Amino acid sequence: MAATKDQERKALEKIRKIVEELGEDSYIGMAFEGCFEIAAENIDNDFGCSMKQRWESAEKNAEDFKRTAEYYAAEAEKAEKEVEVLKGKVLTTSEAGTIKAILAHSKSEAASIADSSAQMIVEYADRPDSQEFRQAVQDNRSSKRRMDECSTLIQRLLETMSK
Repeated sequence: MAATKDQERKALEKIRKIVEELGEDSYIGMAFEGCFEIAAENIDNDFGCSMKQRWESAEKNAEDFKRTAEYYAAEAEKAEKEVEVLKGKVLTTSEAGTIKAILAHSKSEAASIADSSAQMIVEYADRPDSQEFRQAVQDNRSSKRRMDECSTLIQRLLETMSK
């Protein structure tokens, strides 16, 4: 026959008093530390839980947390290495300035060639079938493409560096 909750509470109180009588430094008292509270919760909640079960559960949780921490520590280490690799791939402001100057110079040269080839087109306009006219048209188109490419690259470089 199972004991009633009231009988269990009375028995728990008797056990608690016996252990208290042994004194604060009692080995039995130390062993029962926290057990009386668990027993009272078991009675109130119709639940069967022991200090051993809580200890085993806490130990399992600790192992799970340890594995999780190790996993995230490894992931953080990988991320830090990746950041270092990416830092090496990013242009410094000085490098970007140098590249921008090179592109600006190339664009200026292309503009100069476009202007001179436009003048050649005008000069040979009365002979559109001549090699000189065709070359001037080709040079003009090529120079204008190069100017556009340089402008696009300069713009991309400026946008990248401002982020």
